[in-house]
Amino acid sequence: MHAGGHEFDRRGTGDREPAARAKGEAVVMRIAVIGEFRADRIVDAITRSGHHDLVLLGPTDVAGYVGRRTRHRYLPACAEPEDLLAVWAEEHVELVIPSLHPADQERLLPSLAAAADRWRDLGGSAVVHSTRFAALVTDKALFHRVAVEQGWPVPEAVVCDRAEELDSAVRRVGGLPVMVKAAGPPPRGVRGRVDTAHLLTTLPPTAFPVVVQRVCRGEEFGVELLSDAHVTDCWPVASFGPLDERCGPGRRARLAPITLPQAVTTELSTFIRGVLAEFDVRGPWQIDFAVCSGRLQVLAVNGRLSGMADLSAATTGLDPYDAFVDTCLGQPRAVPAARRLALELPVRPGTELPGLPSGVRLRRQVPLPTDRSLPSDFHRLLVTADDPVLLARWLRGIPDDAVIAGSPAQLASTALRTSPLSTSAGWPRSCPQV
Repeated sequence: MHAGGHEFDRRGTGDREPAARAKGEAVVMRIAVIGEFRADRIVDAITRSGHHDLVLLGPTDVAGYVGRRTRHRYLPACAEPEDLLAVWAEEHVELVIPSLHPADQERLLPSLAAAADRWRDLGGSAVVHSTRFAALVTDKALFHRVAVEQGWPVPEAVVCDRAEELDSAVRRVGGLPVMVKAAGPPPRGVRGRVDTAHLLTTLPPTAFPVVVQRVCRGEEFGVELLSDAHVTDCWPVASFGPLDERCGPGRRARLAPITLPQAVTTELSTFIRGVLAEFDVRGPWQIDFAVCSGRLQVLAVNGRLSGMADLSAATTGLDPYDAFVDTCLGQPRAVPAARRLALELPVRPGTELPGLPSGVRLRRQVPLPTDRSLPSDFHRLLVTADDPVLLARWLRGIPDDAVIAGSPAQLASTALRTSPLSTSAGWPRSCPQV
């Protein structure tokens, strides 16, 4: 068999598997991890399952940091399907696992999906979303058009192919301010709130097409999911706090698990089922949504794990990256119910925090070679607590000006909203049933 003009050769391990299993020997697979976003967690989960031959394919060499006898091979973020197939064939890859950085590698997903389709046809294995789903999550104009066709709950928006259409689009969605999002992902992608007509004129011609969207006013939430051919699992819903003008959830406090109004939970479950019914979703994905005037508004769908994976791991005890690797290796998985509260708290450097009560734990999240998304102008703390009352009491002892966005008192109130959920049976799943 051939891939992109290169011989697809699995003799490195494939023809040894039956004999190795018959002898009770461990089977060594050649696995390619695409991208470096949190690749250390992917590699750690793989190596816990046994010894495998690992190659990291991406623009940045993090093999020295990741260790575990991994090696790096350069792969540009703009690689085409033929490039991917050629590299996989040359490396005798048997399993492909994506780990794309959200800022500059997400645009690789459509090429990766197209290559994975052909790779599976050739007998290889790749836990990668379908080409249709990859297009949906990387093209915001396409997502809006599909959402309207399917009746999905999204903010009112207009797709503009030219700058001359912007004024009319703004009027159609109710006037300024608006959100403007380029159709494609970074680096070409443009996303931000536009408050004045002058700012509309500063959009570069290369930004089009763009989506002009009504500004939502409400509370923002996120949920991470993992799908395969048989089942979709959800981690607990997290609150990102009130939507702000900077449109930067990474600068706000994030708390999980959180409960949603029953009507919103029903809407969210219906939306998830709709996506699964129309698209072949294979692997991790994430939904960013808001609740505005008591109704669900889907803001974005991403075809990867997100920055809230630490929250998901802290609340349930199961790291989404571990669950993803189990899926890739054909191992069973089960996302447990939430066991504790988890809070990501952005604080100013030099802040003196009150002492931690028993049952409340804290660690600082720091930028890593495999996670460049963490900011450098403030500290992000991951706080976990078994008792929301103790967490709220600790939060009230933090100075008001210490938190980058929101207030400690507001966060304490949000934490206490979950306290009725604590029962002898443990925390609820706090995620939609799909």
